[in-house]
Amino acid sequence: MSTIDSPAIGTATINAVSVDCPAKTNLTLHVGPSHAEWGGRHELDTIYCAVGVYDTVTATRKAPGSGFSLNLEGAYLGDLASSGSDMRRNHAVLALFAMAEASGHEPDVALNIDKRIPVGAGMAGGSTDAAAVLRALNVLTGANFSAEQLRALALTVGSDVPYCVTGG
Repeated sequence: MSTIDSPAIGTATINAVSVDCPAKTNLTLHVGPSHAEWGGRHELDTIYCAVGVYDTVTATRKAPGSGFSLNLEGAYLGDLASSGSDMRRNHAVLALFAMAEASGHEPDVALNIDKRIPVGAGMAGGSTDAAAVLRALNVLTGANFSAEQLRALALTVGSDVPYCVTGG
């Protein structure tokens, strides 16, 4: 589904990983009842289809204890929140913290997102960015989670994030 661009994995430490992830559209969508056990999220019956518009997410290792940062660039940012308080609600940041918790690594990572998927267009731009973060951190941290493990982790971030991780 997405393309990962990173240095060859061997004995060298990988310091940055870039992932291109495509937008998606819903060919069909039926929203079912909400479920309390899913945090109030709704059951969905849908068919997704990837489209040829991509965001690029680059995750770069930072010094231990320095925390995370998020940089957004691109022509289609719309009204995407950039304040510190809203940053933690960004799907990419949610994915960063989900992966940090699941892998046992600190979230000392700089995320750069080159947005080409228009914000608010219903094309899963936030979800695909979250999926790209999970895939990038899987390589950057050496977590080596399987596709199934990444999809399960992705589901904690959003209902369409697992699709964005691996396609289908």
